[in-house]
Amino acid sequence: MKILCITDQVLFRDGLALLLRQAFVRSTFFHAEACEAAVAMLRDHPNLSAILLAHSQRRANTDCVSVLRAVAPRVPIVVLVDDEDGDWRDDVVGGDSLRVLSKRAPTEVLLDILRHQIAQFVPVTTLRRRHLHIARGTLPMSNRFRPRLTLREEQVLALLMRGMENKRIANHLGIACEGTVKQHVSSVLEKLDARNRTEAVVKAVVMGFTPQLRN
Repeated sequence: MKILCITDQVLFRDGLALLLRQAFVRSTFFHAEACEAAVAMLRDHPNLSAILLAHSQRRANTDCVSVLRAVAPRVPIVVLVDDEDGDWRDDVVGGDSLRVLSKRAPTEVLLDILRHQIAQFVPVTTLRRRHLHIARGTLPMSNRFRPRLTLREEQVLALLMRGMENKRIANHLGIACEGTVKQHVSSVLEKLDARNRTEAVVKAVVMGFTPQLRN
């Protein structure tokens, strides 16, 4: 059993990991801080049993659901929300494979939901390659020419796929000016014909990009 947790809350993540490892002894727990990194993980782990989404920002959760529904439409998703997000369901298209649960809910409720969702799980062996519907747009991917990136652009794309922001990318690559990173990101988005970073990562995965952080 493989479970992916997407959250930017470290303490919450660690507590959740401990709980799941105790409840599901043979489970493997993965973590991503941002949706972009999660999409890249789905390329290497297409047979996930479930995804837990618990980002601190509501908008990040709703945007991520749209992306995950496009990339891995049959993987169950459980969204953990704050109590004040009572109308959260209005922001997304739900369905049997999407459950929304308060972060204040009892532990057993979460575990029961996960068991129920995973019991209905049908393994996904490949990413959807025909069309990805991100936000309000449609991204036709079939027969799309894969653009050539410079070495630096490949390095930046690799870090985008890990969910890194510009400042962290600059530090990681030893780039003094954050504005230079912004220029590289803009170039990557342009070459991939993407409107934003998340869309760029999704397209990169579907196109088969496997950028390496070479020296």
